[in-house]
Amino acid sequence: MTGGDEGGSGNQAFFPFPSRECALKALGLLLENASDHISCFDRQGRRLFGSGTSGEARVGGGQTISGASPAVPPLPHEASVPFLEAMAEAFASGSLVTTEYSVMHKGEKREFRTLFLPVGEGDDRTEFVLAISRDMTPLRESERMIAIQRDLAIRMSEASEVRGLLEDVLKAVLEATRLDCGGIYLVEWPGGDLVLRAHRGLSSGFVCSVLRYARNTPQAALVHEGRTSVRNYRRAGYPLNEVVRREGLRALAVVPMVHNGKVLGCINAASRKLDDISPTVLAVMETIAGQVAGFLARLSIAEELRRSERRMRSLLENSSDVIAVTTKEGVIKYVSSSIERVMGHRVEEVVGRSVLDFIHPDDRESCAAGLAELMDRPEETIRQVFRFRDAAGAWRWLEGLVRNLVADKVIEGYVVNTRDITEMERARELLQASEERYRSVFQSTGTAMALIDKDTGICFANGQMMRMLGLGGAEGPDGKTLFLDCVSPEERELFMSQLKTAAGEGHLHLGHFPLEVVDRAGRRIPTLATVAGLPRSEQMVVSLIDITVEKLYEQTLKKHASDLRDFLSIASHELRHPIALIRGYASILREMLEEGVKAADLSEHLPPIIESSERLSRLAEELLEVSRIEQRRLLPDARVQPLVPLIARAVEEIKARTDWSVRLRAADREMLVKVDGDGITRLLVILLENAVDFSPSGSPVEVDLKEAGGKVIIKVMDRGPGISEEHRERVFERFYQVEEVRHHSRPGLGLGLYIAKSIVEGHGGRIWCGPREGGGTVFNVELPSLNGS
Repeated sequence: MTGGDEGGSGNQAFFPFPSRECALKALGLLLENASDHISCFDRQGRRLFGSGTSGEARVGGGQTISGASPAVPPLPHEASVPFLEAMAEAFASGSLVTTEYSVMHKGEKREFRTLFLPVGEGDDRTEFVLAISRDMTPLRESERMIAIQRDLAIRMSEASEVRGLLEDVLKAVLEATRLDCGGIYLVEWPGGDLVLRAHRGLSSGFVCSVLRYARNTPQAALVHEGRTSVRNYRRAGYPLNEVVRREGLRALAVVPMVHNGKVLGCINAASRKLDDISPTVLAVMETIAGQVAGFLARLSIAEELRRSERRMRSLLENSSDVIAVTTKEGVIKYVSSSIERVMGHRVEEVVGRSVLDFIHPDDRESCAAGLAELMDRPEETIRQVFRFRDAAGAWRWLEGLVRNLVADKVIEGYVVNTRDITEMERARELLQASEERYRSVFQSTGTAMALIDKDTGICFANGQMMRMLGLGGAEGPDGKTLFLDCVSPEERELFMSQLKTAAGEGHLHLGHFPLEVVDRAGRRIPTLATVAGLPRSEQMVVSLIDITVEKLYEQTLKKHASDLRDFLSIASHELRHPIALIRGYASILREMLEEGVKAADLSEHLPPIIESSERLSRLAEELLEVSRIEQRRLLPDARVQPLVPLIARAVEEIKARTDWSVRLRAADREMLVKVDGDGITRLLVILLENAVDFSPSGSPVEVDLKEAGGKVIIKVMDRGPGISEEHRERVFERFYQVEEVRHHSRPGLGLGLYIAKSIVEGHGGRIWCGPREGGGTVFNVELPSLNGS
C-alpha cells in the first residue's frame, strides 16, 4: 500500500496510512458501511471476506458463503446458476463480468445485479474475484413507474374524450400500485355529486351500490376537502354492508384530483390482500391524480374553446350580420358566409375586391373619409351608414361598425360588422313622413294643441295654442311655461282633476269639458278642452277649441229668447188694450143701433175706436219695419236735399198728434245732406215721440241742429227722468225698455229706438244718448254733411 524509497522518486503511496493494519481496518469499515454488498471469492468459490452483517448465503452445490449481507438472500437454484457462471467467466477471462437475477425475499420478488471484478498478482492470472451486488428492485420499480407515467402522459396528450382515457388511467394506476381494483369518480356540477365514470376489477353488484355519492354524503364531503384518505376495513372496524363484505375489500385509498384548488373528482384503488396501503403507493396515486386533474382541466378548457369556437362560427355563419375584414385601402380580406344569405353574394365573389366597388356612388366619399379618419385611430370604432349593392343589383341600406385592428398581428386590418337596415330605413322614412304629416296637421289645425308633462309644463305647443294664449317662448325657470298658469283660477281644480283622471285611467281620449283660459293680456277665453294620455309616456295632450263666438251666439240666442218673451208680453199688452177698446165701443155702438139711437148721438163713441185702430196700425208698421231691417231690406232712397225741412215736418207731425211744445233751433244757412227724406222724418218722429212720452207735463222738447267737422248733428232734448248709464247702450236694442216687462206702464213695443238706430246707420251715421245738463236726456244723431264738399 506504500511506494518505494521514501526519499526517492519511486511510486507515491495511494493510501498514506501509518501501517498496513490501519489501511485494512479502514477498508473493512468501508466495506461494512457500503450500500452495495461486496464479497471476495477465490477460485474454489470460497468467500474470503464480505461486507454487511454476519450471515450465510448458500450458493449452488451446497457451497457456503459466510458473512453474507441480508441484502443478498439465500440464492435459489435459478439464481445461483447465473451467479456461479458469471464468477467462473471472470476467473477465466480476467475481465469484468456482470449478471442479473431475481430472488423471492419475504414473499416479495426482488431483482439484483452483480459485478464480478477479477484481481491477481500478475497480469495473466486471476487469484480472486470481487463480487459487488446491488438490489435493483427500487430502480426497476422506478423505471416501471416512469414508463407507466410516460405512457399515460402520451395517452393523455392524444386523448380527445374523457371516458376512454379514464379507463386507461385506472388500468395504469392498478398496474403501478399492484392493487386489485378501483374506480374513478368525477364531480358533477352544479350539484357537486360524485359519479362513477370508470371502474376495474369490481363486481357488477358492488358497482351498482357505489355509482353515485350525493354532495352531502360523508364520502363526497371527504373528497371535496381535497385530502388523500386511506380506509382499512378490517382494522378500523368500519361497518360493512353485505355488498362490501362479499366484495372482500381490505384496504382502500381515495386520492382527490385537484386543479387550481378545485376538486374535479377522485381515484379510488383497493386491495383484497393487503391491510395497509404503503406511502409509496399513495405517492404514485397522487402523482397520477395530479396528471389526470391537469388533463381534465385542459380538456375542459379545450372543449370550452371548441364550443366557443363552434358557437362563434355558428353565430357568424347564421347571423343576420355580415362580418368582414378589409385592408387599410379597403380591400376585402375576409367575409363571413352569411353574406350569401343576406346579400346574395358568394364569398369568393367578394374577397379580394375593394369594398367601394359595392357601395353606392353617393356614399363612397363619406365611407372613404371614414376609413381615412380611422387610419390614425387604432383600436377605435366608428359607425357608418351606407347603401350596398346586393347580388340582384338592388341597393340595400347597411349600418356598419368599423374597428381599426391593423396593429393586431392576427387581424391586420379593419373589422367591419354590418347589419341590413333596409327595412328599418324604410320604416324610418315612413315614420318621418308620418311624423311630418302629423306635425303639419298638428300645426295647421284650427284646434289649439299642446304637450304637457306631469307638472303641466308645456313641452310643445302648436301655433294656434301659441296665438290663443299669447305665448312667445319659454318663460319658466326650467324653460317651460306652466299650462296651469294659463287656466283661470276658478277652474284650475277642475282641470287638474280631469288631468288626473286621464293619467290614471290611461284613456286615449276623453270627452270635451268647458274650460276658461286666460291669455297673457289677461283676456278670458271660453274653450272646450280635451285631455288625452299618450301611450307609454308621462306626457299628456291638451287641445282647446275657442268657443268665444259660440258663447256670444249663445248669449245672443238667450237675449233673443229673452227679448222674444218680453216682446210677447209687451205685444200682448199693447195689442190687448186697443183691441179691447175697439171691441168694447163696437159692442156699445151695436147695442145703441139696436135701440134706435140716432147717428148724431153715436159720434162721440167713434174717436176711441179710431185712436185704437191708429195705435194698432202704428204697431203693425213698427213690426213691418223691424222685419225689413232684419231682412236687410230697409234701404234708404237717398238724394241730396236740405235737412231742416225734414226736421220741421217731423216737428209739425208731433205737434198735430199731441199738441206738445217742440222747439227747433237751427243755423240760418242751408244744410245739405244725402238722405232718404221719409226715413229721416220717421227717425225724428220716433225721437220726438220718445221725448214727449218721458217729459213731464208742460215741459217743452227741444231740437237742436248744427254742423261741425263735415258732420250734421241733430240733438233731441227733454227734461224727463233721464236714462242711467247702464241702460244707455241697450235702449237701442230690440224690445228693450228701461222698465221691466212685468212693470210695463208705457205704450209701445220697445222697437222705436231700434228702428231709429237702423235708419241712422243705414245713412252712414251714428246715434247715441246721454244726460242733459239740468236733468233729462239728449239723443244725438250724426249724419254726413255735403256742405263744402
